[in-house]
Amino acid sequence: MRADGDTNVTLLAGHGTAGSADRSVDRIIAWASMERIPDAYVRQAVPGAVMVRCNAPAGGR
Repeated sequence: MRADGDTNVTLLAGHGTAGSADRSVDRIIAWASMERIPDAYVRQAVPGAVMVRCNAPAGGR
């Protein structure tokens, strides 16, 4: 991304349900299916944040 000139992006990888307690975010892209939005996502999202996530129950059924 930096090679394309994007300098205001931070990529985080880890167990998403734990969130990232030391930062607030304006975008969340979740690559795992979930039945409900984790509390950590709600706590760290700034007002007006956007979330993209799978809309499938855990287990993919």
